[in-house]
Amino acid sequence: MFRSSLRTPYPFFYDFRTALIINIILFGITFLFLFLFRPFEINEKELILNYPETALVHSLVSFILFFGLTLLLPLVRTAPYHWTLVHELIFIFTVLICIGIGQFLIRDFIYDNPNNWSWRYLLTEVKNTVLIGGLFALVLTTALLEKLKVSHVVKSSCIHIPELNTHEISNQVVTIQTQVQSDNFTLKIADFLYAKADKNYLEIQLPEQKLLKRISLKSFKEQLIQFPEIQQTHRSYLVNLKAISSITGNAQGYQLSLKNSTTTVPVSRNQIESFEKKLQALNT
Repeated sequence: MFRSSLRTPYPFFYDFRTALIINIILFGITFLFLFLFRPFEINEKELILNYPETALVHSLVSFILFFGLTLLLPLVRTAPYHWTLVHELIFIFTVLICIGIGQFLIRDFIYDNPNNWSWRYLLTEVKNTVLIGGLFALVLTTALLEKLKVSHVVKSSCIHIPELNTHEISNQVVTIQTQVQSDNFTLKIADFLYAKADKNYLEIQLPEQKLLKRISLKSFKEQLIQFPEIQQTHRSYLVNLKAISSITGNAQGYQLSLKNSTTTVPVSRNQIESFEKKLQALNT
């Protein structure tokens, strides 16, 4: 039960813009928390700076390290679609440990204490950071996970998937231009299920076969722009809305099950609105 909950899909918030906003908010919360509540025992006589300046320095160290690690995360993380609660918790506690070490390394700049570089203070800084930050992180991630999951599950259950008649399904065939001219191919729209970007290639799923072509998702999408049923649902996925058999929700967004396929296709949170509008248009 516990292990399965750790594998629950969790939203990935660490693209540059979102991560910057989160870090600015956390910087403000951290400074106000330290300034107003003074949660840790501090000998005022040891302070080189006054207390508000000390709280500001601690908050800036947290901001710099947290934001820096979010910028490094793309080098080691799994794809956002595969981000889970356990990935989120591992990343958060890694950040907290690094912040604790960072707070220890700046002690000489803010505390006049001959024992600044002792193991005792290192462990104290790491322990305090992990305990306070970890408690806040656990409460926030649990509450956010449940809120998003319930919201997306409820919304997905209300989405109407139209029953399509044979004459509504496009039998048109288009020629797709790839980056390699000899690899150009024809695609029957009625057979197209979804496409998934895979580095420099695109996986194109048909009912009984999968094509691997050297073409970007953007270029493929542009060549199918005249077909309203072809919709991007995720930065790595393009799907035929007329191939959907069912829709479910989780914390990351929606999951689409498709006819003639065992693979589920994600609808990311930032694509939900356009996805719902396009489905509604197809229903009318």
